[in-house]
Amino acid sequence: MNTNPIQTLLAKYRLYAEIALVLIVIIFGYIIYNNNQKTAAAKQTQNLKDDAKTGFNVPVTTAKLTDGKKHTGGNTDKNTFSQNDIKNNPSASLGGADTSAMALQVQRDQITYWVQVAEQTKGDNLKALKLIDSLKRKVLYYQDKFIRIAYHPGKDSTDNGTFDYKNNEHLTITQYVKKNWLLGKNHHYIDIMSDNPNTSIAGVRSLTIQSDQNNFGLRANVKAVYDFASGRVIPSAGVLVNAGSFEFGGRYYYNYGLQKFTPIVSAAYNFINIK
Repeated sequence: MNTNPIQTLLAKYRLYAEIALVLIVIIFGYIIYNNNQKTAAAKQTQNLKDDAKTGFNVPVTTAKLTDGKKHTGGNTDKNTFSQNDIKNNPSASLGGADTSAMALQVQRDQITYWVQVAEQTKGDNLKALKLIDSLKRKVLYYQDKFIRIAYHPGKDSTDNGTFDYKNNEHLTITQYVKKNWLLGKNHHYIDIMSDNPNTSIAGVRSLTIQSDQNNFGLRANVKAVYDFASGRVIPSAGVLVNAGSFEFGGRYYYNYGLQKFTPIVSAAYNFINIK
């Protein structure tokens, strides 16, 4: 029987060809991952520059929630960056976060969360009370749970007197993530609430710097799959490459028809990735 020399050559080097195919899949996956990373980095660089122009302003709304108190908050997705985004853009201004980093003597990428809140406490037609101080002067004052204001008359006609005030107030700032739907991605939000009903939030600036996450991974594993149609357990061993939303793999599984292990390669795109 005549033997095709090409078939003989392929049979001889089949194992090497299969290993090479797996390596090609891994390299191809890394190239796609690297390209996606560069595209994402360029987009984040532009986002960082655009947000810096607004001082990392957060569009907010105010509403009474179930606790009966006024809450002011908004979405901070566009003001959320990674440590690499900050490191790769040393010339980009971080506004007030730069000032804080200098005062604290830390690197910019060491900041995890920076927020600046503009608030205003206002009261109208507050009823004045009076008392006599130790100098026999009539002191006018106003006091409630949160604030005390007092006017002390001057000692003579050339002294207009003085004001004293003290403000006791708790400002609660909450960061949280929330999905718009069950299989959606997490969105970042900020919520600000004062226990003083006379305080309103006039503006919010926020910057969040998250720890870097490695979206590239390499795994080697063994696997067993039960086939209900044949009633057999199919063993396999393989390598899987994660590159962002892409997965590439090469695997040897036992082929009962051929009575030996045979190779397969796979590629997948994860359009749903719940974490």
